[in-house]
Amino acid sequence: MNQPILSVIVPVFNKGRYLERGVRSILDQGLKEDSFEIILVDDGSTDNSLDVCRELEAANSPVRVISQSNHGASSARNTGIDASKGEYVCFLDADDTYSSDGIPSIVSLCDGKVDVVRFWCEVVKDGKKRDNAYADGRVSFKGTGKEWIRKFGLETFCVNCLFRKDFLNNRDIRFRDGILGEDYMFMFEVLIADPTIVSVNRIVYLYDIANSGITVNRDKRHSRLCVESLSGFLSSISNEVDTFKPSDQVLWNKARFSLDLKVLSLFSRILQADYSIKEFKVKIASFKDTGLLPFSERSESSLRVRLAKMAVEVMVKVPFAYLPAKLLYKVVFGNK
Repeated sequence: MNQPILSVIVPVFNKGRYLERGVRSILDQGLKEDSFEIILVDDGSTDNSLDVCRELEAANSPVRVISQSNHGASSARNTGIDASKGEYVCFLDADDTYSSDGIPSIVSLCDGKVDVVRFWCEVVKDGKKRDNAYADGRVSFKGTGKEWIRKFGLETFCVNCLFRKDFLNNRDIRFRDGILGEDYMFMFEVLIADPTIVSVNRIVYLYDIANSGITVNRDKRHSRLCVESLSGFLSSISNEVDTFKPSDQVLWNKARFSLDLKVLSLFSRILQADYSIKEFKVKIASFKDTGLLPFSERSESSLRVRLAKMAVEVMVKVPFAYLPAKLLYKVVFGNK
């Protein structure tokens, strides 16, 4: 068997009811069987997920199953990378799918020289997705990771990219275990390693928001875990980004602005976490110590971003403003 071009890695944890749909969306792409593989990594599921994985493996030659004890999505993805045989790897969450003819159009860009092939992700809600007139299939960017940051800033998700496996291995890039929001840290390490990137305006990945679990969990305990995890690795990214300030002001500005947006998002979690004033002050002090605050100044921010920054800056300056802010958040969003 020749080396497959693509390995699709699917971390699986208690997603038995969705799994066949996601796998079928890969199998139905019309790819030659020896050109791809699907690696299902069951991460200690307690439902029927492993049984579904085994059934899919028995019925479809491109499917391989790996079973491990529960260590989280990062570990499952890393297991898949290490076991993969493809020249390129990509990641599908078990409850998402690919568009009907998306993968062949991007695999054609995998020439062994490009390190990252980027495409578009579309949010699907209630089984419906938006028509996007800008998804014209044209290549919209060719360049390096640092050029990407200078133009667009940092990336949030990994599921809308193919990655050349040798690039990941040569740079020793893997997902960090034990953190939430691991995609952001992974993509930062990818971009800073300065890969060659091709980005195409084509919707390939379909993210089903109704089936998402971890990203929409808003309970107090989970929100506190998110704050601890995200603030930790955002601080690490902030420190590394600041090393570019003397030599590459444009890269630094764009990366700092991306971090500002993440910190703003993190404050929604802080409001959900229901900290006491004392706890909130400690959190703000740590943000200042690690360089996440104050925000950078960027005049091109949208009105919405500027207003959000102003609200956070008021809470930072007058911590007692946190109390009415979190009450207002509960009134507006409740437990959604």
